[in-house]
Amino acid sequence: MAVQVVNETVVKEVESFWESDISRFLTEKHGSEIKWLLKILERFKKSECNSDYLIFEAKVVIDRTWEKLNVGKWKDVPEELKQVYGIASFIQIIGLLHSNMADAVEKSLEVTDLGILLGSPFRSLSLTRVADVLSKHVKESAGENPNPTKKSGTSSNVFDVHLQNELETLPCPSVEYFRKNHFTQNRPVKLTGCIDHWPALNLWKDLDYIVKKAGCRTVPIEIGKHYADESYSQKLMKISDFVKDFIREDAEKVGYLAQHQLFDQVPELRRDILEPDYCALTEKSEHSAGETEINAWFGPKGTVSPLHFDPKHNLLCQVVGTKKIVLHPQSDSEYLYPHEGTLLFNTSQVDVENPDYDKFPEYKRTVQKQCLLRPGEMLYIPPRYWHHVRSLENSFSVSFWWE
Repeated sequence: MAVQVVNETVVKEVESFWESDISRFLTEKHGSEIKWLLKILERFKKSECNSDYLIFEAKVVIDRTWEKLNVGKWKDVPEELKQVYGIASFIQIIGLLHSNMADAVEKSLEVTDLGILLGSPFRSLSLTRVADVLSKHVKESAGENPNPTKKSGTSSNVFDVHLQNELETLPCPSVEYFRKNHFTQNRPVKLTGCIDHWPALNLWKDLDYIVKKAGCRTVPIEIGKHYADESYSQKLMKISDFVKDFIREDAEKVGYLAQHQLFDQVPELRRDILEPDYCALTEKSEHSAGETEINAWFGPKGTVSPLHFDPKHNLLCQVVGTKKIVLHPQSDSEYLYPHEGTLLFNTSQVDVENPDYDKFPEYKRTVQKQCLLRPGEMLYIPPRYWHHVRSLENSFSVSFWWE
């Protein structure tokens, strides 16, 4: 196999991010592992050790930190630990780009994506810039045309679904009308005509486009019936492999790129969508409201999010495919049998598509709304409003969460 020579411009650009974004902010406060890696990096710059040694030592720190990051709840992980992971990832990337590995750039991009996913926000911001440079190089090396794929496809029986107590639909209401009648009243509603201008509505129909823009990026894929099922697991995959294994082909298990901040990772896809004006509404002060969290939901027919609630306002925008959604108000909570404990407290034990009334008799007392969410439509889900979601065909959705 011919040795790939990494473009010198790519190496210099990545190293410039280290100098401008990371190196000058490092202090004596960092722990022994980072100090050790910095010493090795300086030795490497002086040609006192080779890239293989730099890569090895950085990987040792990354592996140790990985084990610590995967203990307990993510929100309780110390920020310093995330910083260690991000810095060690950056140093390993420098070593990889100076190595003679045939796939140095591809391996560097995998390390970058994990650094973005697991590093601190500050380090992730720097690594996002690195990822832009590396992914551009990978795509240019691969050429503009990925392998032919089938399009997103639709199921012939999608619109034959029978709905009970169908949810109200409004054609693109004004922000003030939405605020007065839905936002402040915690009333869900399906909205049409609000995202017709999104380029994504046409572009994302083509799986080739998704693979071209994001195929080389590594993301977490949920595998199994759904996240509350005993068979549930997660796997890190390149998007190109995910599309090939779970969307183009009929896989034995369902794979789902769910609730992932893909657009922070792949800015090119972010440019295909726009944040709805309704997200400017807030119940908090201007300074405490925080930023809107944008998540991607991409998967084949049959993906399911079990009945659950979220703490924030949610606009679920359907780009490709159709989903069926069942909604229950917060007042139904006592009849929905949430899981005990702190992990799945916001998730019902009831299978709303096939409820076991012997096991969950009080569920009969609930009042639900249903809707089909088609491409170009948007669903407003108020905070703590229970919702169950099923993809009726290959699907790509974007959610906007805000307070």
